[in-house]
Amino acid sequence: MQNWPGRSGSILTRATSIMVQSLATRIRATLCRHNCPGATVLCGVGGYGAHNVVHGAIPVDIPNRLPLVITFVDRTDRVAQVLPELGALINEGLITVMPVDVFKQSARAIGPFPAHLTVGDVMTRDVARVYPHTSAHEIVTLLIDRALRALPVVDDTARLVGRAAVLAALSHMDDVDKGG
Repeated sequence: MQNWPGRSGSILTRATSIMVQSLATRIRATLCRHNCPGATVLCGVGGYGAHNVVHGAIPVDIPNRLPLVITFVDRTDRVAQVLPELGALINEGLITVMPVDVFKQSARAIGPFPAHLTVGDVMTRDVARVYPHTSAHEIVTLLIDRALRALPVVDDTARLVGRAAVLAALSHMDDVDKGG
């Protein structure tokens, strides 16, 4: 078990089905803004609160006030920092904070490539490029032949000066065809 001085924050509230998304989104955005490393949003299928009124996902329960649970784990100082803002968002509900021992922490790699790959492993060495004086017809032909969306535009010293994209090239060709 890692010695990670953290706290677990849980927010339990109820909201109408229309409000659930916006409240969960506002809470999630608040946690992101405070750099909390992650959160889980759950919408319950039923429950009851302090007034012992049962709420469930059945057609007769027109207001559909289902429980909404958001759980996040972070350092104690960051949990303390975000709590006042979370408290302001919750009109009806319960916010709990408790110590947590993190048994394991892992994250999925971000992006389509394994973490060990470098730019050199995935870059193209034979870069197609065009010059400011290249015709729109040549640009479109090169884009189609190489299945590209855009091309770098370089000057005579191979310094990047712009980008030529499919739509811009096609619209320029269309203007030329119309006599523009």
